[in-house]
Formats: sequence, C-alpha cells, structure tokens
Amino acid sequence: MFCTNCGTSISDDAKFCPNCGAVNQRAAQAAQPAPTQPAAAPVQPVQPEPTPQPVEAAPVQPAQANQAPQPVYAAAPAQQQAMPQNGPAYSAEMYPGYGAAAAAAPVKKKKTGLIVGICAGGAVVIAGIVVLILWLTGVFGGGVAGGVGGNSPVAVANSFIDIVMDPNGIDGQKVMDLLPDEMIDYAMSEGNYANEAEMADALEYSLGNSMVENLQLMEEYGISYDVSVGEAAPVSDYELEDIQDAYQEIGVNVSDAQTVEAVFNFEMDGETYSESTDIATIQVGGQWYLDTYSMG
Repeated sequence: MFCTNCGTSISDDAKFCPNCGAVNQRAAQAAQPAPTQPAAAPVQPVQPEPTPQPVEAAPVQPAQANQAPQPVYAAAPAQQQAMPQNGPAYSAEMYPGYGAAAAAAPVKKKKTGLIVGICAGGAVVIAGIVVLILWLTGVFGGGVAGGVGGNSPVAVANSFIDIVMDPNGIDGQKVMDLLPDEMIDYAMSEGNYANEAEMADALEYSLGNSMVENLQLMEEYGISYDVSVGEAAPVSDYELEDIQDAYQEIGVNVSDAQTVEAVFNFEMDGETYSESTDIATIQVGGQWYLDTYSMG
C-alpha cells in the first residue's frame, strides 16, 4: 500500500510512513477493536394479570368534638299482626305478679307530726300558763294570786296538771289555791284587783281556753293521753338559795324547794308521742305550793 500523504510504498501493518511519518489510517483502524454489540435483552415472561382485590370501604371517621352529632332516625316499626290465641285468656288477677306489675302497697303516713301539732301544748302550755300567772299576779315583775297548797310536791304537781288539762277550761280559783297566801297578799296590794274573786276571773279569762281547743282536737282525731308524775327531787343548795332570795323580796319565806317531772304520753292509731316538763314546787309554812318563779 502507499502513504496517503507522500505516496511512498509502506507495509500494510506499518502504523507510520517511514518517509514522512504520517499515520497509516488503515493500520490504525485495523488496530482498533471491533465495537462490542450489546447483548440482546432477555425476553421477559408474560406476567398473568392480577386478580382484582375487593375495594375496602373507607373507615368512618369519628365526629369532631366541635361538630354537632347528626340525628339518627329509627325506622318505623312494622305493624305486628296479632296472633290468634288458641287457649283461654289469662289476666293479671288470675296470676298475681305476672303480666303486670304488682300494685305497690300504699305507704302508711306517720301521724306523729299530727300528734305533735295537736298535743305539743302539754308542756308548752303549762309553761305559758305559769308565765301568765306571774303577769296577772304582778309577782316577780309582771302585772297582779289564800292558797291551800298541798301536803307534798307530787300532790301539787298532780293538782296543777288536773287544772291545766280540764276540758271545761282552767278554774282561776284553783290556780290561786296553789299559791302561798303571802304571794296573793302581795299581788292584791300591788295590783288593781278589788278582791280575790276579781283576780280569779281575770285568770280564767286569760287562761281558760289555753288547752280547751287542743283537747277538743285530740278527741276529734281519736288521740288519747295519760300523764305520769315521777318522784320529787330536791334542788341544789345554790338553786334553793336563789329561790329563797327571790321570794323573800315579796315576803314569802321558803324553807325547801323540789321539782317533779311530769311525762305526757299521747297515742293515736298505735303511734305514740311523749314530752316531759318539770313542775317546780316550794315549801312555805309546812305546805307545798307551785313555784312560779322557777317555772316562769
């Protein structure tokens, strides 16, 4: 072959021309390695189409706190056809406790409150009567009651209870009989009464109906009662001294003082109510009288 540059004859495998040094293009091309052909891509196997999966319903999101809950409407109930009964009809009366709720037993109302409302006057009225006696007789600082007294504190207590619980009203003269003569004399001199009868009338007028209405109500409602009087108990030395000083101011010399507990027992349709009060007594000249100072 010949050099393409100067025409000098050169061998086929000479890389350069010996005459001019030009590159033998043919030998250079032959020396270059043949380009590598890319390997054929492997044939992919045909994948079977996937079986369609069922679509899951989206989960229900809980309602937010600030969202108002939507009302739920229940479907109207279907009309039920009445099934014919082949047997005899049964009623709740035939079998108590089945098929219908048993009627609740009526609650028995307690009558204690009624008894209290009507009868609470026992001890309360006694105290009120004594206060009125003090006011009417003018003794120990009041307005203007000789007394026969009793031979014991218990006898005085029983007499006073009988006077108070008399359904015909309080007898003024009987009240005055439970007061010492000196006490009545003092009341006559300090008050505006012309005589003892006038003062007795005043006592009846003021005290006569203190328990009458209560006693009438007790009879109307069927309330029975009894009064039990206990033993007499002496007062303390301090209390006796105080009582003696008080009565000494109106000319009454007290030698002893005792109290008697009276218990009022009321009963109505098997229910009971009780209340108690102390009846104070004093001894003057060997006799026992009502101690209005201690009770008032």
